[in-house]
Amino acid sequence: MHDIYMEEPTQDYYDVWSAAGKHLAGIGQGAISWIKSDPKPPFLEHLSFRLGNQIFCLRIEDVENEIRLPGNSKGLYVIAEGYQAIPCILPMKKIGVEWRPALPDWGLMDARTRQLFNPVELISDEKIEMTQWELQDFAVQVVRNYLTDEGFDIMSFNSAPAAHPSIWFVRKKQPEWVVVNYALYPVMEIERPSILDELLASPNLAKFTGNIANLFIASSAEMTNESGMPIPPYRGHALSVRFEGLVALN
Repeated sequence: MHDIYMEEPTQDYYDVWSAAGKHLAGIGQGAISWIKSDPKPPFLEHLSFRLGNQIFCLRIEDVENEIRLPGNSKGLYVIAEGYQAIPCILPMKKIGVEWRPALPDWGLMDARTRQLFNPVELISDEKIEMTQWELQDFAVQVVRNYLTDEGFDIMSFNSAPAAHPSIWFVRKKQPEWVVVNYALYPVMEIERPSILDELLASPNLAKFTGNIANLFIASSAEMTNESGMPIPPYRGHALSVRFEGLVALN
């Protein structure tokens, strides 16, 4: 068990978070694929991204220690382990009214050693099979895109496989929640998650409409696969998905 921080961030956090994201996007020169690029809770990490076949989860630090930043290092290590990612620290310093990286180049330190490193140097040609956290994050993103296309506002979301509900959104001015559930090819049937009964019995959730989103995910390479063996979903490779919308639970 671990704490997932859900408190609303301060304006100071928005300011330093925005500056950190702009710095990374600029130095990444379009090569970054963002995983967490939203300043809203939960706060296991502050930002996370994929670069080549590596994933980096990071916390921002104020080198002057003058502002309060949500979350903690335990959450960072939890999500880095789940994604098989590099846990990072991005020290930032406020100069005048602007936040800037306190260290040169990418400005990232390995959270385990506090040593400066260049993430590009960790990229390789190795095929890395996607973790359960990565697949859950992909499934949640598909459902979020669906809800946004339907005109609903997303209140919050998380991609931790054991954290439910996965998404809160607003329909007709009323909050609703979603459990995102996926199956990986060649599985073609999705069992009803046992957690649903517990969620539906929760006084905090029972007063809101609950939904389940079932998705079937496969490597896009399966379209031309003649080997008779399933192709694992590899990090950075294309995926195919079948999703037919939400099913109301109560």
